[in-house]
Amino acid sequence: MRAVLLERLRRRAGEPPRVYAHRGACRKAPENTLRAIEIALDESADGVEIDVRPCGSGELVLAHDPDLWRVAGLPRAVHETPWSVLRRVDLGGGERVALLEDAMSLVAARDALLNVEVKADVPSRLELVRALRRLWERLEPRARDRCWLSTFDPILCVALRRALPEPPCALLFDEAHPIPRVGRWLDVPLRTEGVHPRAPLVRARDLRRWHRAGRFVVTWTVDDPDEASRLASLGVDGIITDEPGRIRAALHDGSPLAH
Repeated sequence: MRAVLLERLRRRAGEPPRVYAHRGACRKAPENTLRAIEIALDESADGVEIDVRPCGSGELVLAHDPDLWRVAGLPRAVHETPWSVLRRVDLGGGERVALLEDAMSLVAARDALLNVEVKADVPSRLELVRALRRLWERLEPRARDRCWLSTFDPILCVALRRALPEPPCALLFDEAHPIPRVGRWLDVPLRTEGVHPRAPLVRARDLRRWHRAGRFVVTWTVDDPDEASRLASLGVDGIITDEPGRIRAALHDGSPLAH
């Protein structure tokens, strides 16, 4: 099934890029919640991008920040808060912090794709990787077969590839987190199947090189339809956006793309 997933992640000739909702439909529901995921898929997004880190009792939860201040006004670190407490935190409109396992099941039930960004700013990256491996081993195939991993941290990327060889892995990068030696360094130790550059860093020559190496290219975070069209013309495989419905309509002329 890994080969099937990679085929889905790579753009086929004549098709527009796939559209992935950034933290779900984060402008219509609290980010990284099950409701945000549902809305994004209702808007015909091809998939969803979410952020994952461990909570205080070890469960993997959807959370971008290391603490709850921005999303809930609480000065509590996620890694210090057990799931029994975290699950009761109101993120707005009655939406709660979600477990990664529940998000994966939801996306699988809708036959969509899921990009799990693994956050590196955690107390123990080793424990994080182990928690992901334990979760992966107990998941149903339909949930595993639609998921790929990404991270900004090259060392964590190597660890993920070694511990979890089945899901594809992509390296995120931007101006503050440049890709380490795009050619040799990336090719040898990382062996990533994909790259996730920030949109302004996508250049035609780099895109051609990544594609020649067999990598899928998903760019972020693009909310302007004209910019999305530019990136589509360059040949990116996917676009991560806060506006999945709007970008989807711009790229697909309102017609749904079969998964």
